[in-house]
Amino acid sequence: LSDQLRLALDAARLGWWRYDPVTRVSALDERYREIFEVAGSEKPSHELLATRLHPDDLPGVRAAVEAALDPVDPQPFAAEYRINLPGGRIRWIEVHGRAIFEGSGPDRRAIALVGTVEDTTEQKQAETEIRHLASFPELNPNPVLELDRRGNPLYAHPRPLRLYPDLLEKGREHPFLARMMDEISRWPMRSVTLDVRVGGLWFEQALTWEADRRTYRLFARNITNRKLAEESLRESER
Repeated sequence: LSDQLRLALDAARLGWWRYDPVTRVSALDERYREIFEVAGSEKPSHELLATRLHPDDLPGVRAAVEAALDPVDPQPFAAEYRINLPGGRIRWIEVHGRAIFEGSGPDRRAIALVGTVEDTTEQKQAETEIRHLASFPELNPNPVLELDRRGNPLYAHPRPLRLYPDLLEKGREHPFLARMMDEISRWPMRSVTLDVRVGGLWFEQALTWEADRRTYRLFARNITNRKLAEESLRESER
């Protein structure tokens, strides 16, 4: 890995991996091994790593891998799943990547799947507390908003207002909300998760429909470091 990529990965606390679909063996960096608790002496085969996956999540991960390796219509690889660790412990991880192909037409084939891995266990634990914290804005470090059925802000706790003082004034037209509002227009009263860029920052936004209140609740977390690391990874593979 280049020094620039290594710095970006370290800053975001991400691991790096490269999977060979022919040999079914993966190259892993130290952070990946740390997250999966794979010893340096263990050969990182597909079978070994698959034993770490929670059985309920395995079908979805396999489907995402197959979609990413499809030479006709490859999809970006993205998955969030649980891994089983020694002692009965469970860890949540999030992976992102893309396939590298060679050849063309009927001879086109995937030669590698490359990406990043992030330990999201603490984030998952925090999500169980977000609704409670939303009642105590000064304690919650992540943006939380309540929106009416049309996507107009009814409430914004202090964090997004510090970042974007004009958020309430511009409402659904503000860049922080605009892309999510497009989703609401097409598919009202549903839950949506999007990655949204606002200026130099990236946010993962999760929108839920609160049927009892007839409002939307939007939660966001800053994923800028992860996005910068992924961009460095793409540049290194060109």
